[in-house]
Amino acid sequence: MTKARDLANGGFGLVLIKPSTVVNGTDNGKGTVSFSAQTSVSLNDVFNSTYQNYLLLVNVTSGANDNNDVILRLRASGSDTSTGYSNLRIANDRGATTPAGALDVGGTTGYFLFPTDKDENGTSKARLDIFSPNEASTSTYFLSQSIGNYANTTYNQLFSGRQSATTQFTGCTIVSGGTLTGTISVYGYNK
Repeated sequence: MTKARDLANGGFGLVLIKPSTVVNGTDNGKGTVSFSAQTSVSLNDVFNSTYQNYLLLVNVTSGANDNNDVILRLRASGSDTSTGYSNLRIANDRGATTPAGALDVGGTTGYFLFPTDKDENGTSKARLDIFSPNEASTSTYFLSQSIGNYANTTYNQLFSGRQSATTQFTGCTIVSGGTLTGTISVYGYNK
């Protein structure tokens, strides 16, 4: 295909998706959602049949509480699903000489993204691939990496996980035990 035809057909690669509505945040008009001092942020209608797989980028610039896990929940019809998640984590931090072993954090109410630490300004970043969230015939799978500051050191975590329901999910929510400030964007993998 020529470049002009690629562009006319939506191109290849990542496409930023504009949510139909946002709860506890503000869309910049293109799809990047900013939030300030919120315990949860929801994006509706970002998953559909146009794309099979998605990339979620989360940039938390400050958190107000220590030791709060930030998790992702999938949504359908404007409601979160808070059961059926399993997670597997491999973690390391700047002070460790070897990575922490694989840790099963299954049975949670969401997919684990990262912890926050107010003494380090709560800064954390995550890149999350979401596979087939809008397909009714399969579970949704996750693969992510997060980095940030926690307990006065830099951490790096690799995660994989699953949402066992075969629901056609259309949105997502980020949830924390404390308040967060930052941005979130969802991209579709165009093929």
